[in-house]
Amino acid sequence: MEARPTAGTLGATGSRSLRGTRRPPRRAWTTRAVCVLLLLALPAVRTAAEGPRSVRVEMSEFAFRPAVVRLRAGDGVRLVFVNRGQLAHQFETGYLRRVPVTVVGAGLHIDAPGLDVVRLDPGATAAVAFVPRVRGRFPFACTIEGHREAGMQGTIEVR
Repeated sequence: MEARPTAGTLGATGSRSLRGTRRPPRRAWTTRAVCVLLLLALPAVRTAAEGPRSVRVEMSEFAFRPAVVRLRAGDGVRLVFVNRGQLAHQFETGYLRRVPVTVVGAGLHIDAPGLDVVRLDPGATAAVAFVPRVRGRFPFACTIEGHREAGMQGTIEVR
């Protein structure tokens, strides 16, 4: 039985022959393209299913860490406030007064049209979830007397 040359092989005369090869039907290429596009989209779907991104903000005497909180407009975020200090501290920003928020703490769950202040006793933790919509730089501070003046302030950057 004689072997037939296939794509990429040389025939007896030294010329390339395409006899015996078939091109995949157009439908197969379309199916492959759709599969590739779906695979590329999966990381975005997985991220959305995981929920909002969490950003830990620690309060202590007399600083916020991080002092600059970077967020993306349109992406849900959950700011987790932890008071690591020996004194009560607050987080106040005009930005959250205009944004619907969910506040979660020990035995607490509140949905509100906006938020004025998050006040935490030493060792306490609370989370504020929201979707930033307005881009820009927005200051925040601890508004307990003397704390801002001692340097307890920062900035929310929404890009």
